[in-house]
Parts: sequence; C-alpha cells; structure tokens
Amino acid sequence: MKRSLFASFVVVTALTACSKKEAPKEGAATAAASAPAASASGPTTTTASQPAAGGKSAALAHLPGKCDAVTRIDLAGILGVPAFKSKVVPALEEMKKGEPKDEKAKEAKAFLADAGIDPLTDVKEIAVCLRDLNAANPADQKITLVIAGTFKPGAVVPALEKNAKSGKYTVEELDGTKVIVDGSKTMFLAQASDGAIVMSYSKESLTDSLKTSDAAAAFNVPVDASIAVVMPGEFLKTAMAGKGSPFAAQADKTQRAVLALHLAKPDLELRVGMTDDKSATELAGAAKMIFGQMMQGEAPQGDPMAPVMAVLKTATIDSKGTDAVLSVAIPAEKLDELATMMVESIKNGGPAAGGALGQ
Repeated sequence: MKRSLFASFVVVTALTACSKKEAPKEGAATAAASAPAASASGPTTTTASQPAAGGKSAALAHLPGKCDAVTRIDLAGILGVPAFKSKVVPALEEMKKGEPKDEKAKEAKAFLADAGIDPLTDVKEIAVCLRDLNAANPADQKITLVIAGTFKPGAVVPALEKNAKSGKYTVEELDGTKVIVDGSKTMFLAQASDGAIVMSYSKESLTDSLKTSDAAAAFNVPVDASIAVVMPGEFLKTAMAGKGSPFAAQADKTQRAVLALHLAKPDLELRVGMTDDKSATELAGAAKMIFGQMMQGEAPQGDPMAPVMAVLKTATIDSKGTDAVLSVAIPAEKLDELATMMVESIKNGGPAAGGALGQ
C-alpha cells in the first residue's frame, strides 16, 4: 500500500481525529458490536458504526476471525487525554482552518467536504487484522483495516472517486457496492452499510469485512485501552521458535500476548500467557535480560523516540501466575513532552499535511 490512495487516506483521517464525543450525525447508525475485555489467560452482531463504549467496538465487529495479530486504536480517546486535548487538538483545529498548500492537500480537503466528514469529530477508532506475518515475502502479508466513526453511509467512495485525481485507482462494483481498487489491485476499499470504512487485500475478504459479526470477539481485545494489540498463540509460537530467537525454549508453552497502552492512567502493559507458572517465570527471566540489553544507551537529542525510550527504561518485568508481564508507569510529564513534539510536527507540516488522497 506504500504511497497509495489507501495509506494516504488513513494518515489524513487518523492524524486529524479528535476526542469530541458527540451524538452521531443524522443518517449514521448507532448500535455497535460486543467485544469482551481481554486478559492473557455469546455471539452477537451489529449493524452500526459508532465510538466504542461499554465494552463495544464497531470497528472490531468488521474484522475476520483469522488473524495473526489484531490491533485497535481508540483515536477519539487518545486525543481526549488532557495532554493531547489541550495541545494537539488546538493545533489540529488550526491546521484544518488553513488553506491547502499543494494539490494533494486540496484533494483531501475536497474529499472530506464531499464525504461530509469532519476529521476532528467523526473519526473514532481503527481496527486492523494482520495475516501471514510469517510469510517470507512481506508482499504476501495481508491486512484488513476498518475505520469507524460517525460517517454518512454511501458517501465515502463517491467522494474519493470525485476528488482523488492524483491517485492510481479504479472503481468497480461488488454485489452492488462501489469499490475503490488501487493500481496494483492488492487493496480494496468500500463503505459498509453502517458507515464504517473498510479496506482489505482481496474482494472476497472485503465482502466478508463489509458485514458485521462476533468473529473478532474471540481475540478479547481490551477496548478500554488507547491502543491494544493481541497476538494469538499460533502465530507467537512460530515467531518465538524462529532461528536465533532467545525465546525458543518457551515457544511451545505460549498461549497468547496482549499489549495494552492506557493513556488515561497512563501506563503500558505487555502480558504473555503461558501454559504454566514455570514457563512464565522462564520467559520473564529471558525477556528481562534481552530488554536490559536493548535499553542500553540514550536516544539522540531531538529524536522522537527519546521520550519513549526514557519511559521504557523504567519498565519492570516479572511473572504473575501463568503470565509473563512487562509493566511501565508513564509519567505525566512524558505525555506532555510527546504532545509538544506532536504539535511541532503539525506546525511544520506534519505527515498529514502533505498526503491527501494520491500516490
């Protein structure tokens, strides 16, 4: 998807989403799918796209059940965190008011207007399913991505078709639904009946993902997290058993892993479930040694990873029952530092400013 219509669209919408949680617009549906909270250790369906709340996620409801990793990003919640709300949101609002500086930015602005999307209020969450992550050729890895929010059903594809002049794509029909197809015919975009925007690697996968189900509920993605990543045991075992892996001895005892970043607390936790206490203790010991080596040295001054590295150096790694757990308490001042860096990026053009809908 590099430099494609689809990647650009995700960047534009994701980086300009904000936390204002208002009632859904007229014409947008209001129900959402059920997705239980997760830990390392009843089917429902949905017909609507809206912000996640009370253990529900409209974006996850569109994901398939077979994934090597599932990620959910609570865009609205992230920019609702005080440090971001007070600094980043105003900067994004100013950017939105500004005049486009190039052709792609003009296309993006026209697209959003025609689609009836206000990126500062309408984009709520993103869910991603990654498959075949162990493929020798990265091109064989597969992705399904869902953007959920308060979108007008049926408006996105016509707006893209009208305004994405610099992008290489075609428009096709799939069972009566208009679909945007990238130039390499390896990614397809359409809008579900509930308004959710769905991208996937094949027409067949797109067809399935335009529907909603409880398939992703089996991953137990924690919807209270700002960012959550879940990896089932099948993929983890293969990855950990790879040649040269320091965790090969524990690979066959791995159950699943859950990474949860809570910016409201704020803290980060990586929890890997094992089959027994001994395996969890052994994995924690190996991880502690490797992590200590990784955290040696300092990030260069001005490096955007500097505040992240500083926080990770305070991480603790231990075993808790059958789980190996990495925990990090994030100081409030580090969030302020990160927010300030984001504001500077936005003021200097930022990744969203130049990438509209093309290339």
